[in-house]
Amino acid sequence: MEPAKQRKLSQGRKKINIERIENTGNRQVTFSKRRQGLFKKAGELTTLCGGEIAVITFSPGDKAYSFGNPSVEHVVDSLLYPDNYTSPMQVRVGEDGLRRKEQQELDEFQRQLEAEKRRTKRSEQMKSGNKFWWEMPIESINNMGMEELEKMRGALKELKLNVDKKAEEKMMKESTSLKISLPDPTIRNIDDRASGE
Repeated sequence: MEPAKQRKLSQGRKKINIERIENTGNRQVTFSKRRQGLFKKAGELTTLCGGEIAVITFSPGDKAYSFGNPSVEHVVDSLLYPDNYTSPMQVRVGEDGLRRKEQQELDEFQRQLEAEKRRTKRSEQMKSGNKFWWEMPIESINNMGMEELEKMRGALKELKLNVDKKAEEKMMKESTSLKISLPDPTIRNIDDRASGE
């Protein structure tokens, strides 16, 4: 029979005395590990309970570290200016938890981005196919924003006025040339006078 394998015994987790660590290197390592654990537990607390939290700690080297939900500034401001405080539960929208103002800004930026994408796409289409705007399919108008439609409307009105003006100039020119080439009915031909008519 084989001898029983001996397992290597480790120290495992053991209880330590909570007192100042004298070794500077060990103190810094312990601070770093425990800070990460503290921030993790703070995040879990806000996730589980929906509360607001701010944790600010200073390292042995006097460097500041902070964690906050929704933010450290928000929590501190709610303590300093309680009259202006708004609970996140009052301003949360949907499951994503964005505030209304942030959601509105995001929506506006998305609209602007979509409009810019449409303009870029139309511009590329015109450049690649050398098409003018009047050669583009009528369906492309459906993708235009209100500002673009207003600009197009103004351009079309201006185009109509220019076409009307040119047509009128051309008609005036042609009617003048017609008057010159047609005989005046009041002037009689010399041959007609001689014949006695």
